[in-house]
Amino acid sequence: MIQEFFVRSYVIAINLDQLVGERARGLIRLYSKSHRLEPEDAVYMASALVWDIPILETRDKVLHSLSTLENCDDGTPLVIEPPKYQVVGPPRLL
Repeated sequence: MIQEFFVRSYVIAINLDQLVGERARGLIRLYSKSHRLEPEDAVYMASALVWDIPILETRDKVLHSLSTLENCDDGTPLVIEPPKYQVVGPPRLL
């Protein structure tokens, strides 16, 4: 199932660099207590913010609660929402 997600044309693979790491640290400081934001989720969110990716799809309800609270570096609000795709039947083996 996860392999099918990563081959979608709208999925962008990016590296975790210092800029993303620092942004994630700031998000943890802001939202770890109020929204229970975990470090790995902060990295996902920071990646989208730094790379100006305006929509982050996830099934994580904690991240959903942070939708539009932060802006991407280009000023666009980050929308965090459930995935729009549906899995039909058992996952294919690759």
